Order: sequence, then C-alpha cells, then structure tokens
Amino acid sequence: MSSRKQNSKPHNFEVAQHDPFAAFKFRDYRLFTIGRLVLFVGSQMQTVAIGWELYERTNSAIALGGVSCCVFNLHIETLGSRGAEGLN
Repeated sequence: MSSRKQNSKPHNFEVAQHDPFAAFKFRDYRLFTIGRLVLFVGSQMQTVAIGWELYERTNSAIALGGVSCCVFNLHIETLGSRGAEGLN
C-alpha cells in the first residue's frame, strides 16, 4: 500500500497560541532588556548633548555635521571590529 492510502484520515491541525512576551517571564532577561533600554536612551541623550554643546560654542552647522559624521563612523567602526574579532 502506498503511504497516501494509509493516511487517508483528515488531519486536524491545531494552531498553538504564541506569547510574544514569554521571555519577559524570566527575571534575568527582564533585567537585561531594561539595561539595554537604559543604555540606548543614555547613548542618544549623550549624542544630542554633544551636538547641542558644539553648536552652542561654534554656531556652525558644518562643524556639527562633521562631528556627527565622525561619531557615526566611530560607531560603525566599533561594530565592524567586533564582527571581525568574532570571525577569527
């Protein structure tokens, strides 16, 4: 007999409900996520504060754009070096 004839019963598939916040039931993951959120907000505040202070001192949009570009490149280089270290 072929497998098609053996399994002639209709399949009854049930879709399991998935909780997208199930990971937050673990204390360590909650602390990790809160820490990452605080780190991200602090980093954004620092970036704005540096730009604000630079613009207040120089009144130059070109200097502000140059420093912003350098900070962005520094972040990209840091991520790239971390990725390169992981490949070795």
